[in-house]
Amino acid sequence: MKKKINENKNIYLFIFGLFFLVVILVIGRFVASSTPEQIMTQPVISVTPVPTPVSDADKLDPDTLFIVKEHVTYNTLQEQTDESQSEIEIQYPQFSGYFETAKESSLNLYLQNRFEKVKNSDSSTALYIACKPAYITLDITSIYCLGSSSNDRTSKPLTFSTPIVYDLRTQKVLSMQDIFKDETYLTFLSEFSNKELSNQVANRGSNALNFDKWLFTQNNLVLFFDPGDVAPDAAGMFTVYVPYGVLEPYLKEEYKFSN
Repeated sequence: MKKKINENKNIYLFIFGLFFLVVILVIGRFVASSTPEQIMTQPVISVTPVPTPVSDADKLDPDTLFIVKEHVTYNTLQEQTDESQSEIEIQYPQFSGYFETAKESSLNLYLQNRFEKVKNSDSSTALYIACKPAYITLDITSIYCLGSSSNDRTSKPLTFSTPIVYDLRTQKVLSMQDIFKDETYLTFLSEFSNKELSNQVANRGSNALNFDKWLFTQNNLVLFFDPGDVAPDAAGMFTVYVPYGVLEPYLKEEYKFSN
């Protein structure tokens, strides 16, 4: 009798184990089939009807920069000629319903004219530029553009950055001289950059042209150094993040983001 009870017990354990295995397999199939769809339909960010800074402060790769998608579209300029075998493709943002109408029109027109001029004047065999917003407020727009060009299809393309900082209050593009009180900022940026870049690259002198590629983010002023600027081309691009806190003594009041 005891032997039979043990046999029955083993049968019940076997059935229970088999049932548990089937459940696990079913759940696994369900998760595997549903996960891609869930990932595809999950929004990148929550949409807010109130215009506020919407970009991730320190993600400057053009593939990761984002803005509330309802307010931006991308225009593409393309040109391909058989005679010169040249190819141009430029993508830049256009805004809709995010800023005041007049300011938004001014920004959109500037971007359109700027890249139309690039397309019509560039002599490269191949030119590709992709731009996306890096940081947006109602006063300042930072747009990061990453490009590559070559004059010979057999040669390695030249990579370059083209940051754009547009002041919607004055409706003009900002230079670095526009945001600082005086030229003492050059010495500070030179010393700060040399310290941040350490022994990887050549020292940057106190010259405004050394810091002509920059933009605002939520927490930092970001400096860009293209391949070949501060190190051999093979070393790639370098980026220096300068916190607003250490910049305050040099910035004009209207550009003190920590206020």
